[in-house]
Amino acid sequence: MKYSEYLKSDKWKTIRDKTIVISNGKCVLCGSRANITVHHTKYPKILGEETQDMLQCLCENCHNVECHNGSKSNSKVRVSRAEKRRKKKSRKRAKYAGPVKIFTEKEIAEHSLSLNI
Repeated sequence: MKYSEYLKSDKWKTIRDKTIVISNGKCVLCGSRANITVHHTKYPKILGEETQDMLQCLCENCHNVECHNGSKSNSKVRVSRAEKRRKKKSRKRAKYAGPVKIFTEKEIAEHSLSLNI
């Protein structure tokens, strides 16, 4: 059985509901009761054989930050990462732009004179 199918099964729903009851419906990190998810801290060898020490309740925000590094709901983190990727690509392109000529003050002055600046 695929993991995505298992998460829809009655067995998982029973385990999930029990975990939520044990944690009083609160996120173990921030204490929020909003949008609680049950997260696997460890995966069993066989799906459905989870023990409570393999599971924890997290609110959606903490789950995304802790488990997905903010990639699902934290738009500021997503934008920041996208910006870093863009800058990294830009730096890579700049590396192959060719040699850079460094002008002396004399060359700059001569160029300025030729432009009548």
